[in-house]
Amino acid sequence: MTEPRLSLDGLTTGYGGRPVVQNISCAINAGEFLSVMGGSGVGKTTLLRSICGVIEPLTGTVSINGTVVSESGRSVVPIEQREVGFMFQDFALFPHMSVLENVAYGIRGNSDRRTRALELLESVGLAQYADGSVRELSGGQKQRVALVRAIAPKPKILLLDEPFANLDPEAKKGLIRLVRQFVREHQVAAVMVTHNADDALQISDRLMMFEKLASGPAQCVQLDSPERVYAEPATRLVAQLTGDVIELDCHANGDSAECILGTVGLNQAHQGEVKAVIRPEQITVLSNPHGAFRVVENYYCGPWSSVICVNESNQQIHLPRVSVSLSPNDKVNLSVVGKAFTNPS
Repeated sequence: MTEPRLSLDGLTTGYGGRPVVQNISCAINAGEFLSVMGGSGVGKTTLLRSICGVIEPLTGTVSINGTVVSESGRSVVPIEQREVGFMFQDFALFPHMSVLENVAYGIRGNSDRRTRALELLESVGLAQYADGSVRELSGGQKQRVALVRAIAPKPKILLLDEPFANLDPEAKKGLIRLVRQFVREHQVAAVMVTHNADDALQISDRLMMFEKLASGPAQCVQLDSPERVYAEPATRLVAQLTGDVIELDCHANGDSAECILGTVGLNQAHQGEVKAVIRPEQITVLSNPHGAFRVVENYYCGPWSSVICVNESNQQIHLPRVSVSLSPNDKVNLSVVGKAFTNPS
């Protein structure tokens, strides 16, 4: 049986003896892309730093190709021998080097360093800046240089901290294709930290969802395919992190509940008052001059509109994505397709 490219086993890590992330276990295969999501400050970047060896685990192990590289309180294999590419959130480019020298920095051997660095710069539209200073680049250009520098040495592990943030849509599409192709062709295990649900859902094979529970360190509350995490979020926070949600105050009676939208099915049985979560696409909107809801606000957002409706009792509901053409004071009927999720946290 082939060893996973990257394995985390009971990994707890943090700073000054204080755990920030606790008991993380995950095996990532060659050619697999894992995205780590969670609220700000839950330890996503700390996890990356533990994998590459910048900080040592408090407990547990990090293994690459079946070899333990870090274990409780010590680094077994030096950073430079781990074959890890790391794109830092602040880019960490070398200001005294040219653009080309930055990209070529980690490439081993002398014969094709310049050629490979130029090819990568060409792939992100920056070959014309090869001999210039990184100080003269825009923020988005520096971001692209940092990304290709991380993949230039053809690492076995690729760690990416917000690699596509603040890029224009076309540049982002190109970089996502570049990274995904690199991971598959070179059988790299990739781990990306991001707050952007769209990026994570489209590029990832699996999502690891972090949540800080009570006053303790963050833990993984869900590890699954993007499809499963989106459709069956383990917690309300997971639902919020992975896309738009509509939260409903419900009165449950077993596997159904009454709410502003009428009777909805629940993913698990409850009794009494409960909060339920549905996705915007679960709402069916039908124009009807005698409808139970009236449109009070309609904000055009291109392919859809963001709509606020009220019912006869003046209860309000916000629909983040509506594809039906509506205007204020239009009457509509609303219904729910599928089940609402009622996870406790």
